Amino acid sequence: MKVVASYIVSPQQTAGTEPNKLNNITVVSSDTNLLKVIEPSWKEYIPLNQLRRMGKAVRIGTGAGLKLIEDNPTFKEADAIILSSANGGLEDCIKFLKQIIEYGDGALTPTNFVQSTPNAISGSIAMATGNHAYNMTHVNSSFSFVDGLRDAELLLGEMNSAKVLLGSVEEISEYNYNINTLRGDYKTSPINSLELLSSNSPGTICGEGAAFFGITSGEPSQEDGFNIVGFDTLFSSESKNIHDFIQNFLSTINISADEIDTVMLGYSGDIDSDGIYDEIVENLFTESNVCAFKHLFGEHPSVISMGFWYSSLLLRNENPFTPFKIDKDRESKYILIFNQYNSTENSIIIVSK
Repeated sequence: MKVVASYIVSPQQTAGTEPNKLNNITVVSSDTNLLKVIEPSWKEYIPLNQLRRMGKAVRIGTGAGLKLIEDNPTFKEADAIILSSANGGLEDCIKFLKQIIEYGDGALTPTNFVQSTPNAISGSIAMATGNHAYNMTHVNSSFSFVDGLRDAELLLGEMNSAKVLLGSVEEISEYNYNINTLRGDYKTSPINSLELLSSNSPGTICGEGAAFFGITSGEPSQEDGFNIVGFDTLFSSESKNIHDFIQNFLSTINISADEIDTVMLGYSGDIDSDGIYDEIVENLFTESNVCAFKHLFGEHPSVISMGFWYSSLLLRNENPFTPFKIDKDRESKYILIFNQYNSTENSIIIVSK
């Protein structure tokens, strides 16, 4: 599969910036343990009467998808719109549930109900573009984005010259932020996000964003085109199982660990979980560049899609945000992206020029 277009809305100044000008942007940091998206104006893509009723997840997801389509008009007639999200518009869902408690079977606001479902985003994009093709939303915690990639791969395998619009969306909702904080997922004291990787304490910081990609089975035709070599998932917390998983995966796609120029790992600043990434480097990728991304985008179930997008910059020899965690001075031709979520959900993607 080939990625020929991409667009993300993130806590960094990525929205509205031309790909070849990303080296000139300033890195954004936060001292609140929350990395919130920097949104552009969506009024060019979404009618104002619809925009003011949209919750954040639906707004940034629909806006990002429509912006990619505007920049790449062939995807208006995509053969599939595939979305991935662990939570969808959870804030709207909570609003609707509160209305049920308050009003019982009385007058409930249908808008909150409609936007509370994760597939509201892919549906909104389809309605805005008049697209009646395959439309699917994957909701499977942090595996959702890789499930979307697998769905796209199956569809492209069935069709010739197909085009797939693949996206991921997560929002910071007050409800899940409070629950995850009580669970111990986030830092108990404020920390600057750019100091996250050296924090040496339990917990991480919360993020959100939307990432969309135009995927085809043909050759890349644009500046940010790159190949998806392979991907897989594993549910396990055992180090040996994870190491075996990575080695077996590399063997399956006929790539050796020595050929991986850069590993992009989900370091989150959590002293209790970052050790797995150190072990992976020490045991498998001692000669590879090592790069991190969660200090830029925060932690959320679909953050691997942000690492996926960031990898496309490295493949173009752009690195606007941060130096490598470990720099072996190797050109990034093959990049392995590995992320662990909840200490058990392991996702791996390999991309190449």
